[in-house]
Formats: sequence, structure tokens, C-alpha cells
Amino acid sequence: MSRRAEARAKVVTRQVKAPSAALTRARAATVAAAPPELLAFVFGSHLLALPQAVAWAWWQALRGAEGHQAVAVRGVLYAPFPPPMTVEKLTHLFRDQLPPTRWVLTTEALVEEGRLQRAEAALIEEAVLRYTTRDGQWTFVVGTEGTMPPFARTPGPLTTQE
Repeated sequence: MSRRAEARAKVVTRQVKAPSAALTRARAATVAAAPPELLAFVFGSHLLALPQAVAWAWWQALRGAEGHQAVAVRGVLYAPFPPPMTVEKLTHLFRDQLPPTRWVLTTEALVEEGRLQRAEAALIEEAVLRYTTRDGQWTFVVGTEGTMPPFARTPGPLTTQE
């Protein structure tokens, strides 16, 4: 093989390799600063009714997290949901993709990563458990029995506190 072919093979090989740590950090930094509407719905007055400061802290922790659990949940929160948002779509989302155990495990992972304080995590986990059945499902998912969250309140969007 000629020198030119060898040089070209090296360039092609370098381009196919895994992204550098700097590139990975740059991609993570591009995660939107504003939380998705779904997160505002979950943490806001519609479901868990958490203080806005706690919800914002959880979002900031999730936004910067690198662990697989947190990255997966972040992906679910940003997944596009074609309109209209129906009860069936929400049921599938919360029963299959975002069950209470996933919220708790993700919150614990954020604490272990040092991105969320234990006191904030405790508030979030208590709110999640308040709306969890004995079977480990959300109480507000169709087909489960239990306490309904405060749907009647008017939701307020999460605002940036940076």
C-alpha cells in the first residue's frame, strides 16, 4: 500500500472512532436550558405539586448528568409526542416509560453523581411515593386505584433561575 493510501486509511479510521471526551461534554452542554413541558406538567401543580425551586434543581441536575439512568430519562422527557396528547398516550408514557421506580432511581442517581442535594431528593421521592400504588404504579394512571393528584389547579411553567 502506498503512503498516500496508508495516510488516507488512518484519517478514515480516526473519523470513525468514538467521540472525544470534549465532544461528549459539548453535546451534553447543548441540552436545552429550559425544561420540557412534560417535566413542568409532572413537577408542577398538575401532578406532584413540588416547589418550583425543587423542580428546577432536579432539572438542572438531570440536564448535566452523565449516568445512563439520567440520560435515558432526559431522552424520554424530550421525546416528541405528536398532538393531540390523549389519555392513552399519557397512560403509556407514565406506566411504561416513566413509572415511579424510574423517577426514584433517577433521583438517587443524581444524588450519587453529586448533582442533587439529599434534602431535595427526599422531597421529590416523598411526592412520587405519595402517588404510587402498592403495586408500584402511579395512582393517576388509568386502571389504578388511589389518590388523584391535584389536577384542578392551574399549572405554571417552570421558569429559569439562572
